[in-house]
Amino acid sequence: MYLFPLEAKDGANNGLDIARKRLEQVKAKHPEISYADLWVLASYVAIESMGGPHIEFRGGRKDATDEKACPPNGRLPDASKGAQHVRDVFGRLIFLKPTLKNT
Repeated sequence: MYLFPLEAKDGANNGLDIARKRLEQVKAKHPEISYADLWVLASYVAIESMGGPHIEFRGGRKDATDEKACPPNGRLPDASKGAQHVRDVFGRLIFLKPTLKNT
Protein backbone atom coordinates (compact mmCIF):
# COMPACT_ATOMS: atom_id res chain seq x y z
CA MET A 1 0.00 0.00 0.00
CA TYR A 2 1.18 3.49 -0.65
CA LEU A 3 -0.22 5.10 2.48
CA PHE A 4 1.75 5.40 5.68
CA PRO A 5 -0.29 4.82 8.88
CA LEU A 6 -0.64 8.54 9.71
CA GLU A 7 -1.67 9.34 6.15
CA ALA A 8 -4.23 6.51 6.14
CA LYS A 9 -5.85 7.95 9.27
CA ASP A 10 -6.46 11.35 7.66
CA GLY A 11 -10.23 11.73 7.36
CA ALA A 12 -9.80 13.24 3.90
CA ASN A 13 -8.57 9.84 2.70
CA ASN A 14 -11.73 7.99 3.81
CA GLY A 15 -13.02 5.73 1.09
CA LEU A 16 -9.75 5.50 -0.79
CA ASP A 17 -9.34 1.91 0.35
CA ILE A 18 -11.57 0.81 -2.55
CA ALA A 19 -9.39 2.58 -5.10
CA ARG A 20 -6.20 1.38 -3.39
CA LYS A 21 -7.34 -2.24 -3.69
CA ARG A 22 -8.07 -1.84 -7.39
CA LEU A 23 -4.82 -0.04 -8.05
CA GLU A 24 -2.88 -2.78 -6.27
CA GLN A 25 -3.96 -5.10 -9.10
CA VAL A 26 -2.47 -2.67 -11.62
CA LYS A 27 0.68 -2.25 -9.52
CA ALA A 28 1.13 -6.03 -9.38
CA LYS A 29 1.06 -6.20 -13.19
CA HIS A 30 3.32 -3.15 -13.58
CA PRO A 31 5.73 -3.08 -10.63
CA GLU A 32 8.00 -0.62 -12.43
CA ILE A 33 5.53 2.27 -11.93
CA SER A 34 5.79 4.19 -8.67
CA TYR A 35 2.71 4.53 -6.51
CA ALA A 36 2.98 8.30 -6.99
CA ASP A 37 2.77 7.94 -10.77
CA LEU A 38 0.06 5.30 -10.51
CA TRP A 39 -2.19 7.57 -8.44
CA VAL A 40 -1.60 10.56 -10.70
CA LEU A 41 -2.34 8.48 -13.79
CA ALA A 42 -5.50 7.08 -12.17
CA SER A 43 -6.68 10.60 -11.34
CA TYR A 44 -6.08 11.75 -14.93
CA VAL A 45 -8.06 8.79 -16.27
CA ALA A 46 -10.89 9.52 -13.81
CA ILE A 47 -11.06 13.18 -14.82
CA GLU A 48 -11.15 12.31 -18.51
CA SER A 49 -13.73 9.53 -18.04
CA MET A 50 -16.05 12.02 -16.30
CA GLY A 51 -15.95 14.35 -19.30
CA GLY A 52 -13.02 16.47 -18.20
CA PRO A 53 -10.06 17.38 -20.35
CA HIS A 54 -7.32 15.00 -21.41
CA ILE A 55 -4.23 15.68 -19.29
CA GLU A 56 -0.90 14.61 -20.73
CA PHE A 57 0.78 12.15 -18.35
CA ARG A 58 4.45 12.45 -17.57
CA GLY A 59 5.90 9.82 -15.27
CA GLY A 60 8.96 9.92 -13.09
CA ARG A 61 7.61 10.60 -9.60
CA LYS A 62 9.31 8.79 -6.75
CA ASP A 63 7.50 7.35 -3.77
CA ALA A 64 8.19 8.71 -0.30
CA THR A 65 10.25 6.31 1.74
CA ASP A 66 9.47 7.82 5.12
CA GLU A 67 6.30 9.10 6.75
CA LYS A 68 8.14 12.34 7.59
CA ALA A 69 7.91 13.25 3.89
CA CYS A 70 4.10 13.32 4.05
CA PRO A 71 2.24 16.57 4.67
CA PRO A 72 0.50 16.85 8.03
CA ASN A 73 -3.10 15.69 8.33
CA GLY A 74 -5.75 18.35 7.90
CA ARG A 75 -4.34 19.97 4.76
CA LEU A 76 -6.83 18.27 2.44
CA PRO A 77 -10.43 19.50 2.16
CA ASP A 78 -13.05 17.90 4.40
CA ALA A 79 -15.94 16.90 2.13
CA SER A 80 -18.31 16.83 5.12
CA LYS A 81 -17.97 20.64 5.29
CA GLY A 82 -19.62 21.10 1.91
CA ALA A 83 -18.71 22.15 -1.59
CA GLN A 84 -17.71 25.72 -0.70
CA HIS A 85 -15.10 24.44 1.77
CA VAL A 86 -13.63 22.19 -0.95
CA ARG A 87 -13.58 25.12 -3.39
CA ASP A 88 -11.94 27.37 -0.80
CA VAL A 89 -9.16 24.85 -0.07
CA PHE A 90 -8.41 24.08 -3.71
CA GLY A 91 -8.84 27.73 -4.66
CA ARG A 92 -6.25 28.65 -2.05
CA LEU A 93 -3.94 26.08 -3.64
CA ILE A 94 -4.65 27.64 -7.05
CA PHE A 95 -6.33 24.50 -8.41
CA LEU A 96 -9.46 26.40 -9.44
CA LYS A 97 -9.76 29.34 -11.74
CA PRO A 98 -11.31 32.33 -9.92
CA THR A 99 -14.31 32.21 -12.30
CA LEU A 100 -15.11 28.67 -11.11
CA LYS A 101 -15.04 29.55 -7.43
CA ASN A 102 -18.64 30.74 -7.32
CA THR A 103 -20.16 28.00 -9.46
